[in-house]
Amino acid sequence: MAELEPILAVGTPDRRFWLDAANAEVRRLCGWHVAPVITQTLEMDGTGGQFLLLPTNKLLKVTACTNDGVDVLPYVDASEKGMLHLRSGR
Repeated sequence: MAELEPILAVGTPDRRFWLDAANAEVRRLCGWHVAPVITQTLEMDGTGGQFLLLPTNKLLKVTACTNDGVDVLPYVDASEKGMLHLRSGR
């Protein structure tokens, strides 16, 4: 039986192209940056309510948060899934 060569063998010129294409498609379907971990600055529009869903499913840290130019970081709870909750007291 002949040995089969892997489709994405290391060193083949098409390997990087297909990996990049697959990664781009996963990101497009998810609607957020999947990997690697990056630092981003986002400007989001909310509904005026207490909750804002960020385009991520792996939020590590919120370092700044403003609402209409006012610093509200002390009043924000963030979940790992990307949900920000603005507590009253702002």
